[in-house]
Amino acid sequence: MCRASKAFSLIDVMIAVTVIGTGVSATVCAVGQTSQSNVASAELTTAVNLSQQVHEFALSLPHSNPDGSVGKRTSTDPTTFNDICDLNNWNSSKVINSSGAPVEGYGKWQQCVMVYGVDAANPQANLTSPTPMGLKRIVVVIRHNGGVVHTESWFLAATPR
Repeated sequence: MCRASKAFSLIDVMIAVTVIGTGVSATVCAVGQTSQSNVASAELTTAVNLSQQVHEFALSLPHSNPDGSVGKRTSTDPTTFNDICDLNNWNSSKVINSSGAPVEGYGKWQQCVMVYGVDAANPQANLTSPTPMGLKRIVVVIRHNGGVVHTESWFLAATPR
């Protein structure tokens, strides 16, 4: 007579190891991709916040020089800017907050700002330079480790006095 064996055969063990190995491998891949997504998400969140800081700072500046003159900025220090045009072609590896003061702890981040004049009849086209009282487009580009992470733009019109 033949008795049924109560032990696992080599085939049973190999199938079990294959199934468990596939499950573990899929779990490890999922964890790795989730970690990458979290890093990218954190980077984008930081970039949007830095862009919003520039936006708030830009809104605190007058549309044109307070004395009505047209001139270029004399300093790269944002706390000395006296109108929105002073932000044109400004970029700094020292990020700023909404009052224009530098913020520590953002070593590889960069805020870049361009200010364009815009013809109200054709707002898609940028003029070569901003006009003192006309419509302006402000473009903020946030970079991290040399790569662009976020770009934001908005229009700014002079408010009547």
